[in-house]
Amino acid sequence: MSGPGDPSGDAVTSGVGDAVTLGVEEEFQLLDVETGHVVSRAPAVLAALPAATPPEWVQGELTQSQVEIATPVCRSLDELRAHLEHWRRVTSQAAAQAGCVLAASGTPPAGDWREQRATRSQRYLPLHDGMRHLVDEQLIAGCHVHIGVSSPDLRVAVLDRLRAWMPVLIALTANSPLWLGVDTGFASWRTVHWWRWPVSGPPPAFGTAHDYDQRVAALTATGVAPDESKVYWDVRLSARYPTVEVRATDVCRTVDETLMVAGLVRGLARVALREHASGRPAPDPPPELMRAATYLAARDGLTDRLVDPVTGRPIPAREAVSALMDRCRPELDATGDLAVVEPVAGEVLRSGTASQRQREAWARGGPQAVLGVIAAAEARL
Repeated sequence: MSGPGDPSGDAVTSGVGDAVTLGVEEEFQLLDVETGHVVSRAPAVLAALPAATPPEWVQGELTQSQVEIATPVCRSLDELRAHLEHWRRVTSQAAAQAGCVLAASGTPPAGDWREQRATRSQRYLPLHDGMRHLVDEQLIAGCHVHIGVSSPDLRVAVLDRLRAWMPVLIALTANSPLWLGVDTGFASWRTVHWWRWPVSGPPPAFGTAHDYDQRVAALTATGVAPDESKVYWDVRLSARYPTVEVRATDVCRTVDETLMVAGLVRGLARVALREHASGRPAPDPPPELMRAATYLAARDGLTDRLVDPVTGRPIPAREAVSALMDRCRPELDATGDLAVVEPVAGEVLRSGTASQRQREAWARGGPQAVLGVIAAAEARL
Protein backbone atom coordinates (compact mmCIF):
# COMPACT_ATOMS: atom_id res chain seq x y z
CA MET A 1 0.00 0.00 0.00
CA SER A 2 1.24 3.47 -0.78
CA GLY A 3 2.47 5.42 2.22
CA PRO A 4 2.45 9.12 3.07
CA GLY A 5 3.43 11.14 0.03
CA ASP A 6 4.33 8.06 -2.01
CA PRO A 7 3.93 9.07 -5.67
CA SER A 8 3.58 5.48 -6.89
CA GLY A 9 0.46 5.09 -8.95
CA ASP A 10 0.27 8.84 -9.61
CA ALA A 11 1.15 10.56 -12.88
CA VAL A 12 4.13 12.37 -11.41
CA THR A 13 6.84 13.44 -13.82
CA SER A 14 10.49 14.11 -13.08
CA GLY A 15 11.99 17.48 -12.26
CA VAL A 16 9.69 20.37 -11.44
CA GLY A 17 6.63 18.16 -11.96
CA ASP A 18 7.55 16.34 -8.74
CA ALA A 19 6.75 17.47 -5.19
CA VAL A 20 3.03 17.20 -5.88
CA THR A 21 1.96 14.43 -3.52
CA LEU A 22 2.25 14.73 0.22
CA GLY A 23 1.36 12.91 3.40
CA VAL A 24 1.68 13.47 7.13
CA GLU A 25 2.36 11.43 10.25
CA GLU A 26 1.45 12.96 13.64
CA GLU A 27 2.54 11.62 17.03
CA PHE A 28 0.50 12.38 20.15
CA GLN A 29 1.00 12.16 23.90
CA LEU A 30 -1.64 10.47 26.06
CA LEU A 31 -2.45 12.52 29.16
CA ASP A 32 -4.69 11.46 32.02
CA VAL A 33 -7.96 13.36 31.80
CA GLU A 34 -7.92 14.24 35.52
CA THR A 35 -4.27 14.95 36.35
CA GLY A 36 -2.78 15.93 32.99
CA HIS A 37 0.06 13.45 33.59
CA VAL A 38 1.41 11.30 30.78
CA VAL A 39 0.09 7.72 30.93
CA SER A 40 0.88 4.45 29.11
CA ARG A 41 -2.58 3.71 27.76
CA ALA A 42 -1.91 3.27 24.05
CA PRO A 43 -3.11 -0.38 24.07
CA ALA A 44 -6.44 0.73 25.55
CA VAL A 45 -6.75 3.60 23.07
CA LEU A 46 -6.06 1.35 20.09
CA ALA A 47 -8.53 -1.23 21.41
CA ALA A 48 -11.23 1.48 21.62
CA LEU A 49 -10.89 2.48 17.96
CA PRO A 50 -13.71 1.51 15.58
CA ALA A 51 -13.26 -2.06 14.38
CA ALA A 52 -12.74 -1.01 10.76
CA THR A 53 -9.83 1.34 11.53
CA PRO A 54 -6.89 0.44 9.23
CA PRO A 55 -3.86 -0.22 11.45
CA GLU A 56 -1.60 1.81 9.17
CA TRP A 57 -3.65 4.96 9.85
CA VAL A 58 -3.62 4.77 13.68
CA GLN A 59 -0.94 2.81 15.49
CA GLY A 60 1.21 2.59 18.57
CA GLU A 61 4.64 4.13 19.00
CA LEU A 62 7.95 3.39 20.72
CA THR A 63 6.39 4.14 24.10
CA GLN A 64 2.91 3.15 25.19
CA SER A 65 2.15 6.72 26.22
CA GLN A 66 1.86 7.74 22.56
CA VAL A 67 -0.10 6.95 19.43
CA GLU A 68 0.48 8.01 15.83
CA ILE A 69 -1.90 8.83 13.02
CA ALA A 70 -0.91 8.82 9.35
CA THR A 71 -2.60 9.97 6.18
CA PRO A 72 -2.69 8.29 2.79
CA VAL A 73 -1.17 9.99 -0.24
CA CYS A 74 -2.79 13.40 -0.79
CA ARG A 75 -2.57 15.90 -3.62
CA SER A 76 -4.09 18.94 -1.89
CA LEU A 77 -4.20 20.51 1.54
CA ASP A 78 -7.99 20.17 1.51
CA GLU A 79 -7.63 16.41 1.07
CA LEU A 80 -4.98 16.32 3.78
CA ARG A 81 -7.22 18.32 6.13
CA ALA A 82 -10.06 15.82 5.74
CA HIS A 83 -7.84 12.90 6.75
CA LEU A 84 -6.16 14.71 9.65
CA GLU A 85 -9.42 16.00 11.11
CA HIS A 86 -11.08 12.60 10.79
CA TRP A 87 -8.31 10.58 12.43
CA ARG A 88 -7.66 13.16 15.15
CA ARG A 89 -11.37 13.09 15.98
CA VAL A 90 -11.66 9.30 15.92
CA THR A 91 -8.49 8.79 17.97
CA SER A 92 -9.46 11.52 20.44
CA GLN A 93 -12.77 9.74 21.06
CA ALA A 94 -10.93 6.46 21.62
CA ALA A 95 -8.56 8.20 24.03
CA ALA A 96 -11.52 9.56 25.99
CA GLN A 97 -12.83 6.02 26.41
CA ALA A 98 -9.43 5.14 27.92
CA GLY A 99 -9.64 8.06 30.35
CA CYS A 100 -7.11 10.24 28.63
CA VAL A 101 -6.69 13.18 26.28
CA LEU A 102 -5.03 12.93 22.87
CA ALA A 103 -2.44 15.66 23.40
CA ALA A 104 -0.79 17.48 20.51
CA SER A 105 2.32 18.40 22.49
CA GLY A 106 5.93 17.72 21.57
CA THR A 107 6.74 16.70 25.15
CA PRO A 108 4.60 15.59 28.11
CA PRO A 109 3.96 18.57 30.42
CA ALA A 110 3.77 16.46 33.58
CA GLY A 111 4.24 12.93 34.86
CA ASP A 112 7.07 10.50 35.51
CA TRP A 113 9.04 8.79 32.74
CA ARG A 114 9.78 5.87 35.08
CA GLU A 115 6.08 4.98 35.13
CA GLN A 116 5.84 4.70 31.33
CA ARG A 117 6.15 1.45 29.41
CA ALA A 118 8.04 0.99 26.18
CA THR A 119 6.69 -1.07 23.28
CA ARG A 120 8.69 -4.25 22.86
CA SER A 121 7.51 -5.25 19.39
CA GLN A 122 9.78 -6.72 16.72
CA ARG A 123 9.95 -3.29 15.10
CA TYR A 124 11.42 -1.65 18.21
CA LEU A 125 13.60 -4.41 19.70
CA PRO A 126 16.75 -3.18 17.86
CA LEU A 127 16.27 0.23 19.47
CA HIS A 128 15.98 -1.29 22.94
CA ASP A 129 19.21 -3.16 22.30
CA GLY A 130 21.16 -0.22 20.88
CA MET A 131 19.71 2.87 22.58
CA ARG A 132 19.02 1.40 26.02
CA HIS A 133 18.04 4.09 28.56
CA LEU A 134 17.39 6.60 25.79
CA VAL A 135 14.31 4.56 24.87
CA ASP A 136 12.89 4.92 28.40
CA GLU A 137 12.84 8.73 28.14
CA GLN A 138 11.83 8.98 24.48
CA LEU A 139 8.54 10.69 25.25
CA ILE A 140 8.67 13.17 22.38
CA ALA A 141 6.11 13.70 19.63
CA GLY A 142 6.72 15.16 16.19
CA CYS A 143 5.04 15.91 12.88
CA HIS A 144 6.55 14.25 9.81
CA VAL A 145 5.78 15.54 6.31
CA HIS A 146 6.46 13.34 3.27
CA ILE A 147 6.81 14.87 -0.19
CA GLY A 148 6.71 12.54 -3.20
CA VAL A 149 9.71 12.92 -5.52
CA SER A 150 10.26 10.18 -8.10
CA SER A 151 14.05 10.10 -8.59
CA PRO A 152 16.56 9.37 -5.80
CA ASP A 153 18.94 12.04 -7.09
CA LEU A 154 16.10 14.57 -7.18
CA ARG A 155 15.16 13.63 -3.63
CA VAL A 156 18.71 14.41 -2.54
CA ALA A 157 18.60 17.69 -4.47
CA VAL A 158 15.49 18.62 -2.48
CA LEU A 159 17.01 17.50 0.84
CA ASP A 160 20.15 19.56 0.24
CA ARG A 161 18.08 22.70 -0.39
CA LEU A 162 15.60 22.18 2.44
CA ARG A 163 18.06 21.63 5.27
CA ALA A 164 18.93 25.30 5.87
CA TRP A 165 15.25 26.17 6.37
CA MET A 166 14.53 23.58 9.08
CA PRO A 167 15.35 25.94 11.98
CA VAL A 168 12.72 28.44 10.79
CA LEU A 169 10.11 25.67 10.68
CA ILE A 170 11.15 24.53 14.17
CA ALA A 171 10.69 28.06 15.52
CA LEU A 172 7.33 28.52 13.81
CA THR A 173 5.91 25.26 15.20
CA ALA A 174 7.56 25.13 18.64
CA ASN A 175 5.23 23.20 20.94
CA SER A 176 7.27 21.59 23.73
CA PRO A 177 8.37 24.01 26.47
CA LEU A 178 7.55 21.67 29.36
CA TRP A 179 9.17 18.41 30.39
CA LEU A 180 7.54 16.27 33.09
CA GLY A 181 6.77 19.09 35.50
CA VAL A 182 9.56 21.48 34.53
CA ASP A 183 9.47 24.61 32.40
CA THR A 184 12.65 24.03 30.41
CA GLY A 185 13.01 27.61 29.19
CA PHE A 186 13.06 26.25 25.63
CA ALA A 187 10.33 26.69 23.05
CA SER A 188 11.03 23.23 21.59
CA TRP A 189 12.61 21.01 24.22
CA ARG A 190 11.81 18.07 21.94
CA THR A 191 14.43 19.33 19.47
CA VAL A 192 17.33 19.33 21.91
CA HIS A 193 16.08 16.15 23.58
CA TRP A 194 16.42 14.41 20.20
CA TRP A 195 20.09 15.38 20.02
CA ARG A 196 20.99 12.68 22.53
CA TRP A 197 20.42 10.11 19.80
CA PRO A 198 23.49 9.35 17.67
CA VAL A 199 22.07 10.17 14.22
CA SER A 200 19.71 13.12 14.63
CA GLY A 201 19.52 16.85 14.08
CA PRO A 202 20.60 18.70 10.92
CA PRO A 203 21.81 16.43 8.11
CA PRO A 204 24.90 17.12 6.03
CA ALA A 205 24.65 18.00 2.34
CA PHE A 206 25.03 15.05 -0.02
CA GLY A 207 24.91 16.07 -3.67
CA THR A 208 23.91 12.67 -5.06
CA ALA A 209 21.84 9.67 -4.07
CA HIS A 210 25.00 7.56 -4.25
CA ASP A 211 26.69 9.73 -1.62
CA TYR A 212 23.58 9.58 0.58
CA ASP A 213 23.42 5.79 0.31
CA GLN A 214 27.14 5.38 1.00
CA ARG A 215 27.04 7.56 4.10
CA VAL A 216 23.92 5.94 5.49
CA ALA A 217 25.45 2.51 4.83
CA ALA A 218 28.59 3.56 6.72
CA LEU A 219 26.46 4.63 9.69
CA THR A 220 24.46 1.42 9.80
CA ALA A 221 27.65 -0.63 9.41
CA THR A 222 28.91 0.82 12.69
CA GLY A 223 25.79 -0.44 14.45
CA VAL A 224 24.94 3.03 15.76
CA ALA A 225 21.73 2.88 13.70
CA PRO A 226 20.24 -0.61 13.31
CA ASP A 227 19.03 0.14 9.77
CA GLU A 228 18.30 3.01 7.40
CA SER A 229 14.92 3.73 8.98
CA LYS A 230 16.65 4.59 12.27
CA VAL A 231 18.68 7.45 10.74
CA TYR A 232 16.74 10.30 12.31
CA TRP A 233 17.96 13.47 10.64
CA ASP A 234 15.62 16.48 10.62
CA VAL A 235 15.14 15.90 6.90
CA ARG A 236 16.00 12.61 5.24
CA LEU A 237 15.02 10.25 2.45
CA SER A 238 12.30 7.91 3.63
CA ALA A 239 13.50 4.33 3.99
CA ARG A 240 10.09 2.98 2.92
CA TYR A 241 8.70 5.39 0.35
CA PRO A 242 10.05 7.46 -2.58
CA THR A 243 9.68 10.63 -0.54
CA VAL A 244 11.64 13.37 1.14
CA GLU A 245 10.66 13.24 4.82
CA VAL A 246 10.83 16.35 7.02
CA ARG A 247 10.96 15.32 10.69
CA ALA A 248 12.13 18.58 12.24
CA THR A 249 8.98 19.97 13.83
CA ASP A 250 7.08 19.29 17.02
CA VAL A 251 3.60 17.86 16.56
CA CYS A 252 1.40 20.84 15.79
CA ARG A 253 -1.26 22.12 18.18
CA THR A 254 -3.97 22.31 15.51
CA VAL A 255 -4.73 20.79 12.12
CA ASP A 256 -4.42 24.28 10.63
CA GLU A 257 -0.80 24.50 11.83
CA THR A 258 -0.05 21.02 10.47
CA LEU A 259 -1.42 22.13 7.09
CA MET A 260 0.78 25.22 7.29
CA VAL A 261 3.86 23.04 7.78
CA ALA A 262 2.87 20.63 4.99
CA GLY A 263 2.25 23.50 2.59
CA LEU A 264 5.54 25.18 3.40
CA VAL A 265 7.48 21.94 3.03
CA ARG A 266 5.89 21.23 -0.34
CA GLY A 267 6.54 24.82 -1.41
CA LEU A 268 10.20 24.57 -0.39
CA ALA A 269 10.52 21.26 -2.24
CA ARG A 270 9.07 22.69 -5.45
CA VAL A 271 11.41 25.70 -5.26
CA ALA A 272 14.30 23.31 -4.68
CA LEU A 273 13.44 21.31 -7.79
CA ARG A 274 13.22 24.44 -9.93
CA GLU A 275 16.58 25.66 -8.66
CA HIS A 276 18.13 22.27 -9.29
CA ALA A 277 16.70 22.18 -12.83
CA SER A 278 18.18 25.61 -13.52
CA GLY A 279 21.63 24.49 -12.35
CA ARG A 280 21.67 26.69 -9.27
CA PRO A 281 23.92 25.08 -6.66
CA ALA A 282 22.53 24.10 -3.28
CA PRO A 283 23.58 26.25 -0.32
CA ASP A 284 25.96 24.46 1.99
CA PRO A 285 25.97 26.06 5.44
CA PRO A 286 28.66 24.55 7.68
CA PRO A 287 27.49 21.99 10.23
CA GLU A 288 28.37 24.15 13.22
CA LEU A 289 26.20 26.97 11.87
CA MET A 290 23.33 24.58 11.18
CA ARG A 291 23.50 23.30 14.74
CA ALA A 292 23.67 26.84 16.15
CA ALA A 293 20.69 27.89 14.04
CA THR A 294 18.68 24.89 15.20
CA TYR A 295 19.59 25.51 18.84
CA LEU A 296 18.45 29.15 18.70
CA ALA A 297 15.18 28.13 17.05
CA ALA A 298 14.56 25.48 19.71
CA ARG A 299 15.47 27.79 22.57
CA ASP A 300 13.62 30.95 21.57
CA GLY A 301 11.00 30.02 19.01
CA LEU A 302 9.77 33.29 17.53
CA THR A 303 10.59 35.46 20.55
CA ASP A 304 14.15 36.45 19.58
CA ARG A 305 16.48 36.10 16.62
CA LEU A 306 16.96 33.28 14.13
CA VAL A 307 19.79 32.61 11.71
CA ASP A 308 19.12 33.81 8.16
CA PRO A 309 19.30 30.62 6.02
CA VAL A 310 20.80 32.60 3.13
CA THR A 311 23.35 34.86 4.80
CA GLY A 312 24.03 32.97 8.02
CA ARG A 313 23.56 36.17 10.03
CA PRO A 314 21.15 36.58 12.95
CA ILE A 315 17.91 38.37 12.06
CA PRO A 316 14.62 38.93 13.90
CA ALA A 317 12.45 35.84 13.86
CA ARG A 318 9.64 37.68 12.10
CA GLU A 319 12.01 38.49 9.22
CA ALA A 320 13.09 34.86 8.97
CA VAL A 321 9.46 33.73 8.69
CA SER A 322 8.84 36.43 6.07
CA ALA A 323 11.85 35.19 4.10
CA LEU A 324 10.46 31.64 4.26
CA MET A 325 7.08 32.83 3.00
CA ASP A 326 8.65 34.90 0.24
CA ARG A 327 10.71 31.94 -0.93
CA CYS A 328 7.66 29.68 -1.13
CA ARG A 329 5.02 32.18 -2.22
CA PRO A 330 5.06 31.54 -6.00
CA GLU A 331 4.80 27.78 -5.49
CA LEU A 332 2.19 28.12 -2.74
CA ASP A 333 0.16 30.24 -5.14
CA ALA A 334 0.60 27.72 -7.95
CA THR A 335 -0.66 24.81 -5.82
CA GLY A 336 -3.48 26.80 -4.22
CA ASP A 337 -1.83 26.46 -0.80
CA LEU A 338 -1.19 30.17 -0.18
CA ALA A 339 -4.75 30.82 1.01
CA VAL A 340 -4.30 28.13 3.67
CA VAL A 341 -0.69 28.72 4.72
CA GLU A 342 -0.39 32.52 4.86
CA PRO A 343 -3.25 33.23 7.31
CA VAL A 344 -2.06 30.54 9.74
CA ALA A 345 1.55 31.76 9.68
CA GLY A 346 0.29 35.30 10.21
CA GLU A 347 -1.82 34.20 13.19
CA VAL A 348 1.16 32.43 14.79
CA LEU A 349 3.24 35.58 14.38
CA ARG A 350 0.47 37.69 15.95
CA SER A 351 -0.65 35.38 18.77
CA GLY A 352 2.48 33.37 19.51
CA THR A 353 3.49 29.77 19.12
CA ALA A 354 1.89 26.80 20.83
CA SER A 355 4.87 26.76 23.21
CA GLN A 356 3.97 30.25 24.42
CA ARG A 357 0.38 29.14 25.04
CA GLN A 358 1.57 26.13 27.05
CA ARG A 359 3.98 28.21 29.11
CA GLU A 360 1.34 30.80 29.93
CA ALA A 361 -1.11 28.07 30.97
CA TRP A 362 1.53 26.35 33.10
CA ALA A 363 2.26 29.57 34.98
CA ARG A 364 -1.47 30.13 35.47
CA GLY A 365 -2.49 26.68 36.69
CA GLY A 366 0.04 23.89 36.17
CA PRO A 367 -0.73 20.64 34.33
CA GLN A 368 -4.52 20.99 34.53
CA ALA A 369 -4.36 24.39 32.85
CA VAL A 370 -2.09 23.03 30.12
CA LEU A 371 -4.47 20.11 29.67
CA GLY A 372 -7.26 22.63 29.18
CA VAL A 373 -5.35 24.41 26.42
CA ILE A 374 -4.63 21.12 24.66
CA ALA A 375 -8.18 19.81 25.05
CA ALA A 376 -9.60 23.07 23.71
CA ALA A 377 -7.63 22.65 20.49
CA GLU A 378 -8.94 19.09 20.04
CA ALA A 379 -12.50 20.18 20.81
CA ARG A 380 -12.48 22.36 17.69
CA LEU A 381 -12.49 19.26 15.43
